Amino acid sequence: MPEKQHFFKRTFTASEVSKLCGVKTETLRVWRRRQHFELSEQEGGWTRYTFIDALKVAIFHSITQSHGTLELATVIAARSPALVTELVRTGEAPYVICSRNENSEVHMEEVYGSEQLIKAIKRRVVEGENFPNYHVFDIASHVSRLAKAAGEIE
Repeated sequence: MPEKQHFFKRTFTASEVSKLCGVKTETLRVWRRRQHFELSEQEGGWTRYTFIDALKVAIFHSITQSHGTLELATVIAARSPALVTELVRTGEAPYVICSRNENSEVHMEEVYGSEQLIKAIKRRVVEGENFPNYHVFDIASHVSRLAKAAGEIE
């Protein structure tokens, strides 16, 4: 029996990513066709997803399900490799704070660690007139959930 590869180093089929992220395989195809995120590789005409690719899907899905725009989901999903790199390098959980001002301009800020998150939220509360609402996306929780689910795949 072949040795099981560590989930971070192996690739996943569209069907496996579908199960990991709770997204139908047809939806994955549509998102790929519309280029909402780039994939790392394809093997012999078959789409293969790395762990980071699956993370992009999970983040994209989560943001669109929480009423985020496709543009916002695309941007944050594209930033996920850099955010994960910082998580590994520093050990600090990455968060992305998004807000929209009265002119519908979207502002994003990346912060690392809960202390920086609290400071950034406090600053936004004080600036409430310019940013009446905001969303916080916890990237580390996506990494954790996906790693747990990927570890359970045979």
